[in-house]
Amino acid sequence: MKWELLLIEDEESLLELLAELLTEDDISVTTASNGQEGLALMRERHFDVVVSDISMPVLDGASMFFEAKAAGIHYPHIFFSAHVGPELSEDLKLAGAYAVVPKPYFEKLSAEINSIFARKELLHRENFIPLVNSGLNEVVI
Repeated sequence: MKWELLLIEDEESLLELLAELLTEDDISVTTASNGQEGLALMRERHFDVVVSDISMPVLDGASMFFEAKAAGIHYPHIFFSAHVGPELSEDLKLAGAYAVVPKPYFEKLSAEINSIFARKELLHRENFIPLVNSGLNEVVI
């Protein structure tokens, strides 16, 4: 199975490095350099997971996440950022973010991504259809 990952990061060198590190035979990485580009891609294509920075120009990661939710776009979302305090981290998790990982902990980011893929693989193998919790309007993976 080929997994689709959307990576949104405004620092070009970090975007390129993360894309290279995350791309594998079974993972295709699409990149965007700000939240506005990322939101446009989410509206156009399917992704299995979205990884984004929080502090970005044009549209920050948190605003992008909330705009996507308001538009009915729901993907497992991992925030990978150096600019996140405990309050914002908790707010994002309560709103449905899968995880908030502080930079530069790439190993933790990789573990969270693999956790999502493992759950999706299990659902796929078992032929389960993801359940929608209508109260939170979130897809349970």
